[in-house]
Amino acid sequence: MSKAERFQAELVFVLLAVSTLFLITVHQMSMNGVLPGNDPAVHLGKTKTIVVNKGVAYSGIPWYPPLFHAFLAVLLLFVGTVDVMVASLVLRFVVATINVLILLSTYLLARRLLGRGAAIASAVFTILSVPLFEMIFWGGYANFLGLAYIALIFYIMNKNYVVSVKAFLLFLVTFALVLTHQLATFVFLLVFIPAFFIGTIRSKRKLLTFLAVVLGGGLAISAWYAEVILRYSSVLVSHIFFEMKKYVYSIPTVSLDSFIKVFGAVLFLGLAGIPLTFVLLRRRKASSAYPLLILWLAVPLFLSQSYLFGLYLPYERFINFLATP
Repeated sequence: MSKAERFQAELVFVLLAVSTLFLITVHQMSMNGVLPGNDPAVHLGKTKTIVVNKGVAYSGIPWYPPLFHAFLAVLLLFVGTVDVMVASLVLRFVVATINVLILLSTYLLARRLLGRGAAIASAVFTILSVPLFEMIFWGGYANFLGLAYIALIFYIMNKNYVVSVKAFLLFLVTFALVLTHQLATFVFLLVFIPAFFIGTIRSKRKLLTFLAVVLGGGLAISAWYAEVILRYSSVLVSHIFFEMKKYVYSIPTVSLDSFIKVFGAVLFLGLAGIPLTFVLLRRRKASSAYPLLILWLAVPLFLSQSYLFGLYLPYERFINFLATP
């Protein structure tokens, strides 16, 4: 098979995978009527508030970043109505598109680091990923977008762009990530900072990309979280030191049995693929990606089991971050 024929076959596969995931997501969001649950309705309520107030305001959960709701509000303004039937249809298409972005970003990253075969496997696993479909019903749509941004940032980091172009893209996507989801930002920083420092020791050129991420994230934090901390410091302190203890009741959701139940056969296929991944990286002379992939798996796994070390965190939420690597 010639190079052109391989490219055409790959393009057909990607189009089929994208179309399949898009249709499955729309179908899943339509199973329970207008909306798949109460949380999606909350998203539409926040979006309607932005449209009516003609701007973003701090909500009852003030540290929840506004980018997803603001983007949805812009789409509703283009549509010209906030009618619940129309808004729910727009929400379905937006969430399906975000799910597709997760598939494409992980596909591009896998293709860049591991080759076409691994990229195809990653696309299939994304379509079969149970945690991603579970997020549809409890309204984790900003989390969806955060997962797509994280994979996209790691792809850009490993792509041979001109330094100025890479720095600009990293700045832009990191800025969007921080304003999309606070938990995704937290996980990303714990993965990115050590992985980047390990991979860029003695490299001044790559240091510029690190500064772009820091600048993008820093500006987003200044734009949203700085005023939140100043205005709602008492709420923040109460949440961190007192309300977080309630997460001990979610410990059973991160047991081994729960992992098997959530991921199903994909869990065992993914575990079997880990050593193969490192073999492929070595063959492709991309061993510099070792720290990134190890941390991308280890950090969410550690956080989901952090109750063993006396930490109070939303343990089950970190399982979702294992869906992409």
